Amino acid sequence: MKTLAALMLFAFTPAFAQDVTPAPEEIPDSVTPPETEAEIGNDEGIRKERRVVRGYRAKDGTVPWQVQIFSAKVSYSEAEKIKDRALPHGHRDKLYLDDREPYELAHKCGGSYIGDGWILTAAHCVPALNFALPGTQKGNLFRDRRIRMGTQNITAGGAVYEMERIVVHDGYSPDTQVHDIALIKIKERGQTVRLGGRLKRIALQSPAKPLFLNEDVWVTGWGWQAPRNPAMAGAMASASRLGVGNVIQRNPADLQEAKLKHIGDDRCKPHYPHWGPGMVCIGSARTGRDSCQGDSGGPLVRQEGGAKVLVGIVSNGYGCAYKDLPAAYTRVSAYIEWINRQKRTAPSGFSSGK
Repeated sequence: MKTLAALMLFAFTPAFAQDVTPAPEEIPDSVTPPETEAEIGNDEGIRKERRVVRGYRAKDGTVPWQVQIFSAKVSYSEAEKIKDRALPHGHRDKLYLDDREPYELAHKCGGSYIGDGWILTAAHCVPALNFALPGTQKGNLFRDRRIRMGTQNITAGGAVYEMERIVVHDGYSPDTQVHDIALIKIKERGQTVRLGGRLKRIALQSPAKPLFLNEDVWVTGWGWQAPRNPAMAGAMASASRLGVGNVIQRNPADLQEAKLKHIGDDRCKPHYPHWGPGMVCIGSARTGRDSCQGDSGGPLVRQEGGAKVLVGIVSNGYGCAYKDLPAAYTRVSAYIEWINRQKRTAPSGFSSGK
């Protein structure tokens, strides 16, 4: 079992813009992030991907609980762009800065709005308060990350918020991906009411209503859209940003959705030696559909009567939509008590919660 998915990136130093806190309803006009190994993590050989492949555009207004975690105002220098442009197609360090839009470079993770200013996401989306950037620079979650809510298109609409509290499960391990769950409290100040029906909380799955085998579930996100062979992220293999067919992986502006299946723990245990009760095994039933890098932290939902209920958090897997390899999602029903306790007791700032 390997560690977090990695993008083997060159050590350019991005030029930071002045740190400005966007007001609600304001979308920053430049949101290009730094991308480094230290931010995303790396390993040797096959990597687990942060994982919608072969999905479809989610109908407007149907996923009002979906939120985005993205990088605040940061841009690449012209020197960085020139160096990236000179790297050949397929080079492991090439970021394809000329091919990807600023909103794609900015996007980091998804999340689910669960009410009262709280967002549920994956721990690997916010694993530490500070993270390394190229050279001597340091990134900081509260300074360099923002939350976008109330829109299914990450280039327009909605509102942008700073974060007030981040709580990562104290048992989270980046090596094993156990307890891959975190909570974020936004600096809300009552302003989310301005979003109206564009933002709605999603209910959490009750432990008394477990998923049954082969039940339909739906995943949504702005992650990469092409299938990906796990070996393509190998230390000696081609660039992490290339999918099957040697295509550049891209992030969609519009939220994508895919229907998957709950296929049972026994299908995942051979692939995940640290499998535990906090995980749920999800597959594509030979449809080639899957979540992929950039969908991390986003919602996996089931239908209960006339409503959708949050059953999982996009966590990790090998490749994307590759030869029916199942993916591991965080099982929300296993953490109901943890979620409720942290909402009551979490201090301001960054913390780990038992």
